[in-house]
This record gives sequence, C-alpha cells and structure tokens, in this order.
Amino acid sequence: MLKFENLLIILFIIIIFICIVRNIKEKESFNEIPPDEVLAKKMQNNIDDIKNVIEHNTLLQRINFIPHLDIVNNYEENINKYLNEKQIEVNNHADSKREQINQLEHAIEDIRKQLREKNIKDEFAKQYKVVKSYNNGQELSVLKKQFNDYMVLLNNGCLSVSRNNNYKVTACNSDDPTQSFKIQPIYNKTEYKNHLDKNSRRLINLGELKYPFALVKSESNNNCLKNFHGKLSVEPCVESNGQMWQPLMKERKCK
Repeated sequence: MLKFENLLIILFIIIIFICIVRNIKEKESFNEIPPDEVLAKKMQNNIDDIKNVIEHNTLLQRINFIPHLDIVNNYEENINKYLNEKQIEVNNHADSKREQINQLEHAIEDIRKQLREKNIKDEFAKQYKVVKSYNNGQELSVLKKQFNDYMVLLNNGCLSVSRNNNYKVTACNSDDPTQSFKIQPIYNKTEYKNHLDKNSRRLINLGELKYPFALVKSESNNNCLKNFHGKLSVEPCVESNGQMWQPLMKERKCK
C-alpha cells in the first residue's frame, strides 16, 4: 500500500493539473470576441452595477453632483460681479453720507458763527465799567465811548498807547485815538489763538483754560493790556493770565 505521504503528493499534483487546464480554457474563452448583443448586455450590466454602487454610496452621490469646471468658473464670475456691484453701491452710499455730514457740519459751523456774532454784538452792546485781572484780581475802571471803544482810566487820567507802543497816562480825551481800547471777548481756544501774536511761544494748554474771558487791546497797535502783580504794561498778546480780564458792568470799589 502507498504511504499516506505519497497519496498527498499525488493528490496535490492532480489539483495543480486541473487548475492549469481550467486556466487555459478561461484564457481561450477570454480571447474570443463575443457577439454584439452579448457585449452590449455586459456593458449595460456594468453601467447598472455602477449606478447601484452610486445609489448606495453617499460620498459618490456628492461627488456626482459637483458642478462642471465651466459652471464653477461662471458661478465665481457672477459672484464677483455681484460683489463688485454691491461694493460700488456701498461706496456711493458712503460718499452720499459723507456729503450729508459735511453739509451738516457747515450748517452747524454757520450757526455757531451766527451765535458768536450775536454774542459779540450782545457783549459790545453792554456798557462795561470795570475790567478785573485774572492775575491778582486788580480792577481797573473803563469808560465806554461807543460800541466797543473804551478808555482805561488811571491816576485821574487815561492810558495812551502810540503805534510804536510808547504808553503813558495823559489827560482823558475821547477824540484821541491813542486812548482807544477794545474789550475782546474770548469764548474758546480757537478764538484765543486768533488774537495771539503769531510770533509768541505756546506756554500753556489752551484747552484747560476757563472760558470766557476778555483781552483789552489797544486800537493803536493791537497789543494787550497786562497786569503782572500790580504792574501794568502794554505788550504783544501772548499766553498769560496777566492779559486775561473779566469785564464787569458794576462800578469800581474805591479802596
């Protein structure tokens, strides 16, 4: 009798032989060209299989619905066009709003100007009798000639200032232009800057000053009356509390 190991070897050889024969037949079958109907049926079956896979695969479904590249480009172009149109609309709207704001600012500035002019007219209509120094509280008597034209009374006379800034006390004469002073009200830092000498140095924060106050300016040369701890002078207008005055309509108290 054959041994068991020999039987296994013979069985293994037979199986290999059968596989070789089947492989040869399958190759011959594969090389044969099927009829048109058979080929069409196989293609349809393949298409059906692909459809079936797609229907049961959500990922492939999503991929199947991605637009064509031309469609994507067209979509992007339309979106950019829409965004550009909207940007133009926004810019036009912003320009319109800025123009409206500018018009409002001009209107407000006109109103402020009118109010300042009215305040100045009201101030000029008043008849001040005293100016009080912001430096030390010293009071000086003033005499109104007309509108905003005053004489400063000192030592039984009036302060006189020449064009070259020689100042002295002389006999009061309402017809003497060197004795004319104007009391200039100051309501804010912008007005203050406008009345300061252009060559003067900036020494203080104008925004921190307490407004309003007044400058007493000579009509002869536009310089300012200054009080520095009781010493009076006429100097170019600079940032100094010695040149800041409070006009009052009361009579000066004699000491």
